[in-house]
Amino acid sequence: MGDRGGRGVLLGFLQHPGRRREYRPDLSRRRLQLQSLPLADLLQRRYPGALPFIFTGFQLGLGMALIVVVIAENFGTQVGVGFLIWRSWQIFEVRDMYVGLIVVALMGYCFQLLLQRLQKAIIPWKRTAVPEGARAANLVRGE
Repeated sequence: MGDRGGRGVLLGFLQHPGRRREYRPDLSRRRLQLQSLPLADLLQRRYPGALPFIFTGFQLGLGMALIVVVIAENFGTQVGVGFLIWRSWQIFEVRDMYVGLIVVALMGYCFQLLLQRLQKAIIPWKRTAVPEGARAANLVRGE
């Protein structure tokens, strides 16, 4: 579990290097003009700019890690929610199987809420996306 779950969480770190293309070289020239230190540039501009993308990777990695843990419990153990789902499916205990599936869904939902709260605490400047239908409904109501 630890090795596979760790790989899922590391997707958060692997998400970041692809965002280097969004770095603007004209701002790098400004840094040189202002004689800013490279460490200050990293901590004040590059790292905060990459944080939203890092947290997106964390959210994807969290989902993958949860899936891997449940699948590992299906076949590798005699206890756990994954084993409950698998065993209930084998012996046609539909009620128990759905209880296990709902527990996994609630775990994923709670982990995502926790990660979103952490993201709001660390990245207060990030806006949350509003679905187009909700935006249109608010415009009609005059909000």
